[in-house]
Amino acid sequence: GQIYAYDDNQVVPLVLNETFKTVYADPTLINNKSKVAAEIASSIGGNAADYEKKLKTKGNYVILAEKVAPTAGQNLQAKDLIGIGLTDKVYRTYPEGDLAAQVLGFVNSDGVGQYGVEGYMNKEIGGTDGLRQVKTDTKGNPIAIAGSIDKPATNGKSYVLTIDRNIQAQAELSLAAGVKNVGAKSGSVIVMDPNSGAIKAMANYPTFEPSQYAKVRDYST
Repeated sequence: GQIYAYDDNQVVPLVLNETFKTVYADPTLINNKSKVAAEIASSIGGNAADYEKKLKTKGNYVILAEKVAPTAGQNLQAKDLIGIGLTDKVYRTYPEGDLAAQVLGFVNSDGVGQYGVEGYMNKEIGGTDGLRQVKTDTKGNPIAIAGSIDKPATNGKSYVLTIDRNIQAQAELSLAAGVKNVGAKSGSVIVMDPNSGAIKAMANYPTFEPSQYAKVRDYST
């Protein structure tokens, strides 16, 4: 699911989903690892030596690259390399940066909402994971056999907040300036529509960027 806010009378996204490719390999199926590593680097970028090192690890599954752009992934897929596979992975994106960060919260690396709307409405927004269990050929293509499981995922619900992005942005700017002006450590502001009780802005300072939550070191702020 996605999260929206108002921009006057228009609805604009605060949280979106963006799909990237994850590149993985079965090293046991790859003979000329240096050549394959070079082909991967030429398609999606990165260092061929790093890919070759991963291809030399033991086992039949290793992740080579994550968050690969779809076009780059298509270039690699077109090379039809034996032992190399690609899968889609959805990432949470916040197009407005740190706007309303504490209101929104964030989604962690396990895909679970934390804090704010993301955490409180995680069950509704998150939807239901699908399940696919199949045998594949050496190129990662599914083979139709008895006993395969293919259960599609279900999308989560999207929500529109009463927050107005313009009022929210102004509240955050004014709050940050006020906190610095009086030498305070933190501050909060809530703007409410007195006629309906709708929250038009809920600002906190200091703030953070939901897409960079892992860089936060002081969770008390």
